[in-house]
Amino acid sequence: MSTIRSLISRLASPAAAGCAVALAMLTHTAADAQVLRDAEDIPELAGSGFTEKLGNQLPLDIQMLDAQGNTVTLGDYFNQTTEDGKPKPVLLALVYYDCPIICKQTLTALTKAMIDLDYDVGLDYNTVVVSFDPSEVPTQARAAQVDYVARMSRPAIDIRERGYTFHVAGDAAIQRLLLASGFRVFKNPTGEYAHPVALIVASPDGTITNYFPNFDYPAKQLKLSMLDATDGKIAASIGDIFLHTCWRPDPNTGVYTLRAMLVMRWAAIATVILLAVALVALFAMEPIWRRRRLAAANAANTTGPAPAVIRSSPPSTTPGTKGVPA
Repeated sequence: MSTIRSLISRLASPAAAGCAVALAMLTHTAADAQVLRDAEDIPELAGSGFTEKLGNQLPLDIQMLDAQGNTVTLGDYFNQTTEDGKPKPVLLALVYYDCPIICKQTLTALTKAMIDLDYDVGLDYNTVVVSFDPSEVPTQARAAQVDYVARMSRPAIDIRERGYTFHVAGDAAIQRLLLASGFRVFKNPTGEYAHPVALIVASPDGTITNYFPNFDYPAKQLKLSMLDATDGKIAASIGDIFLHTCWRPDPNTGVYTLRAMLVMRWAAIATVILLAVALVALFAMEPIWRRRRLAAANAANTTGPAPAVIRSSPPSTTPGTKGVPA
């Protein structure tokens, strides 16, 4: 950590120092509660970091301004369903729009993951971006929305804009959201924020179900997390049901891994079912085969063997006697 301090102290511009501070915060340890390592030992990071608060309820009643300047609540994006009645999970990103590098990298990684997903934002789930800088305004949120929504090709632009939303909020609302999500941000002397980097996954009712730290949001892991957030109800195929059933998050890392024992158990059950189906089919076909054999035997008995043909031989004659029987 002394290396990080010396690096920050050598950086001339405040903007570069802010970037280095945020990069330093990417180092974290995996434990029951995930806390950024030694943040309090670095003056520029003092008071910043995050602690996972899985199962915590987000404050859905807080008011915000969307990218068009309309007053909305966080709850406006929760408790929604898809066209076929499936509950929508929500991805929540806490950033600030004037961040020189880190927050842009976060939103770029998030947008790429959403492109790679086979679920569609606005149709299957919502993504909510909120600035934790109370001085930012809706025009900044709108500029960010236009930028990142334009990078996606599906679904239709109006659906994307309704599902991938950007917001600003007042200080009181921000503090409630940060507290509920476990985020601690700190405005350093340069005027920039030291802050954690993580994506939050929430259930349709606003319960925090998972965190993705840093910039690593693999589409498959994100999909598994959405399935988990909806208790599998968002599943669109048998493959999705298999993923939800057979993959579970590691309690230490939060990464979803295949549950080998469960897969073996399912394979054994499937084998037993197939054998049972085969036996039932055999027993069901036996009467049919028996009737066919009986019918064939009856047909053979009714027809019987073909009658023998008796041929008469001409009368024999004794040599020398013409026409006189012997």
